[in-house]
Amino acid sequence: MLSEGTDSLATVRRLLSALDRLSLDEALEVTDPRIELETPLIDLWGLEVSGHGLVREWFRRIGSEWAFLELREIELEPAGDWAQGRVRARGRGKASPDELEWEMHIAALARRGRLVRMGLYLSRERAIELVESGGR
Repeated sequence: MLSEGTDSLATVRRLLSALDRLSLDEALEVTDPRIELETPLIDLWGLEVSGHGLVREWFRRIGSEWAFLELREIELEPAGDWAQGRVRARGRGKASPDELEWEMHIAALARRGRLVRMGLYLSRERAIELVESGGR
């Protein structure tokens, strides 16, 4: 049986893969219907939905606003029941000729193969806070 931290690692990797291919069906398979999700883009968009509705809107907006957006794992390791680490984002908006690249910090918690809480942050401290708070 997988430990919760190992489950979180495997599950967040599956979500990153789904995001890379914009595979909404796979993303919904690996996220709990009530997932709590925080990312800079979700904050920027000011989305009012939650759970799978938020995942659907997140994927829809990425697909409609970005020519491409990749998230690549730099380092990801268990932190108790959580997965925590860094990812490199690279993308180009549809209205821009320029590619952007930046690093984000991730904290994710899975239960029974589905993510229940995940945050992608520009700040390492914010990801650590999420893990240390237990997602509260």
